[in-house]
Formats: sequence, structure tokens, C-alpha cells
Amino acid sequence: MRHLQRLISCTKAKVIFISETKSNKFSVHDLIHNFNIYDSFIVPTNGISGGLWLLWTEDVQVAVIKFSFNYILAKVSFDQGYVIKLACVYGDPYHVNTSNIWTKVAAFASNDDNPLFCMGDFNEMMHAYEKHGIRNPNFNCISFFKILLIIVV
Repeated sequence: MRHLQRLISCTKAKVIFISETKSNKFSVHDLIHNFNIYDSFIVPTNGISGGLWLLWTEDVQVAVIKFSFNYILAKVSFDQGYVIKLACVYGDPYHVNTSNIWTKVAAFASNDDNPLFCMGDFNEMMHAYEKHGIRNPNFNCISFFKILLIIVV
């Protein structure tokens, strides 16, 4: 937690996304107090897996539009009047819900002309050489991810 406090402080980040928190012991009040932020949004864990935190400073306004165990979709407004869509994604490591996650993100991305910023752990690969281990890469997942990137971007 101290390392995260220092990281947030030294980077002067306005919006922070933490995935796989693996803990429900922190409330919005705890996050605000511990990280000296303006507000936050929490998606609780499922047992000891998952958990998402979206934190932000008073320099931005964040409106969460939709969320699930795997994503938080929000609009972020900056003081200068600039608005972006924000997709914070924790991709399904087992690829059971991957199609549904990216369908929701793609629909969110296309709902207006504001630019989209996507961040998180997608649990996806762009190229087969990124795969390490005994099992072969899943070429269907790689192709699906590349197609979705074209749609989303």
C-alpha cells in the first residue's frame, strides 16, 4: 500500500485503475483517506479473486456508466471541458467471458465521438511469440483480440 501511495503521489496521476485487488477489506472512505484522492469506485472481489478500484483526484470528474467483475466503463471530464471515455479492463484469464467483455467495451467505445482510453490487464496477446509455457498459443483468441482492437480504436 505504501508503494502504491508513493507511485500515485510521484506520478501526479489524475485517474488510477487497480485490478486484481483480491481484497474486500477497503471501503471508498479507506481509499480516499489512504491515497489522498478525491473519490473512488470499487467493484468487489469474487471470493479471493478479482476486485477493481478506480480512483481519481479532484482535478477530474468521473461518471461510472457501467461495470462488471471484469470492467469499469466511465466518462472522465477534465477542467478544460475535455471529455474522454475510459475503459478499465481486467480480462478474463480463462477466456470464458472474453467475448462478452469486449462486446461491452466496443459498444461503449462507439456510443459517441469522445476519444476512448483503455487501460488494464487485458489477459490477451497480440502475437503468438508472447506466449510462454507448455501450451500452444490460442490463435482464435489472438485473432479475435486484433479484430476487436480495430473495432474499438
